[in-house]
Amino acid sequence: MNAITLRTMMGDYPLTRALKSGDLVSPHEIFGFADVKTPNTAFDHGCDDDAQTATTSMIEETPWQ
Repeated sequence: MNAITLRTMMGDYPLTRALKSGDLVSPHEIFGFADVKTPNTAFDHGCDDDAQTATTSMIEETPWQ
């Protein structure tokens, strides 16, 4: 079975260090990491607005019991 490449974005944190450095590997997946220190810096403010709109719409449509 060939390993698949998963593209992901993870910040530089103590809990992700082994995975990002290659110390923790899997024969089934290869990770392609985006080069960011913290994930929130990779998004522009327009994404924040879209997320807020989507969350608000979901809450407004949820029936409360």
